[in-house]
Amino acid sequence: FGTDMDNSRALMDCWYDLMKEGFNEGYIAADNEHIKFPKIQLNPSAYTQGGAPVYVVAESASTTEWAAERGLPMILSWIINTHEKKAQLDLYNEVATEHGYDVTKIDHCLSYITSVDHDSNKAKDICRNFLGHWYDSYVNATKIFDDSDQTKGYDFNKGQWRDFVLKGHKDTNRRIDYSYEINP
Repeated sequence: FGTDMDNSRALMDCWYDLMKEGFNEGYIAADNEHIKFPKIQLNPSAYTQGGAPVYVVAESASTTEWAAERGLPMILSWIINTHEKKAQLDLYNEVATEHGYDVTKIDHCLSYITSVDHDSNKAKDICRNFLGHWYDSYVNATKIFDDSDQTKGYDFNKGQWRDFVLKGHKDTNRRIDYSYEINP
């Protein structure tokens, strides 16, 4: 809140450094241009040596590079097709290798939208309804905040939507069908 979104990467660095410090030391404190608070003890302490795993939701090239520079694994988006995922992993591997990381030891994960039911059509309908609501909410949010700094971090997502619309697919249901085509 009250953060200049042009500094979102610097802010993300601050929070990541705080998490690492807390996991390793059991205490955290911040005194930088983005975050300020006194030293506090973390309770409960980290269960796992070094703390919980940290994954980065990376959809844009800049976020992929940011994660790779730190050797952080990515959560690959369900909304991009296989060719885009491969290009994203190629970029990640190139940057991570340049920064001294062994990419064979970095485990990324895939995100999915799923529903389980004995009736596969019912499960698909549940997913379609969720996606429809998600896309409608996204479209409404981007219209509401068109001239706002609140959605600066979502330029990549706006670009995806714009590209989809430029292909003639303005209907939310078409976008849902497209999502099913790339990740059935």
